[in-house]
Amino acid sequence: MYLTQQAFEVPKDNESLPAGMSDRDIRALARFRMHKDHPWFTHLNYNAQKRDTGLHGYYGSEICLGGVILAKDVKSRDPNQAAYKMFAYFNDKEAAVDYILSIPEGKRHFYELIGGVTEFQAPYFDLDIPNTENPSAVLSYTVVVIELILEEFYLRQRRPLTVYQTNYPVDPETGLPKKFSFHVVAHEITMNSSAEMMELGNRVIEYLEKHEMPCYVDKIWNKTRQFRMLGSSKIDSEAVKIKSYPSGRDLPLRRQILESFVSF
Repeated sequence: MYLTQQAFEVPKDNESLPAGMSDRDIRALARFRMHKDHPWFTHLNYNAQKRDTGLHGYYGSEICLGGVILAKDVKSRDPNQAAYKMFAYFNDKEAAVDYILSIPEGKRHFYELIGGVTEFQAPYFDLDIPNTENPSAVLSYTVVVIELILEEFYLRQRRPLTVYQTNYPVDPETGLPKKFSFHVVAHEITMNSSAEMMELGNRVIEYLEKHEMPCYVDKIWNKTRQFRMLGSSKIDSEAVKIKSYPSGRDLPLRRQILESFVSF
């Protein structure tokens, strides 16, 4: 049965709650309903040709710290055109995750716009390892390198890193995926700018290249960097991003996604 917006409103103090529903449940439903038809934009800023005011033009000063900008892959109606990105703003991470989980599995193609609202972010690395290598050995070495450089960079004790992986389908001819892809994030460290991330990232790349490690590190660390969300895949792909280390995949997916955000 279709429920109207009024059905999701939180009752006044002198009104009774619907049977069997807590105040927290009703607030969650209200938030879900509010974002069910959330506005999405083809541009972050104004684009005159497409008559799109863009996300920032629509919200203006309403965008504030604590908010989240998500991007998503959208398939073009024209079969000759590639998929494109759209963007939406949410007041907080909880609202963004509510929206993500309202979309069926297999149709979640979401990305976090890391510098979209704030400069505060955790150090993050996008790694690709060729399928001709031993991914476990290369990844383990690379993670240790990142930990040591972080320790030196911030003059503090080593902090644990979180590793996420994308499982690409196996090629029936080779018996191997096309590549091994990992995201490595230091969630316990806060950076103040994308420039700081760039300096740190270049140190890691310089060390890996010097020691001829077969690991490619994506060098994009600007304000419009889009980092694929946990539980999402690229459009027309079955390769979903999952949590690899430390353990925690037995936790509810909602909590896993909330803990996976790179920006603060």
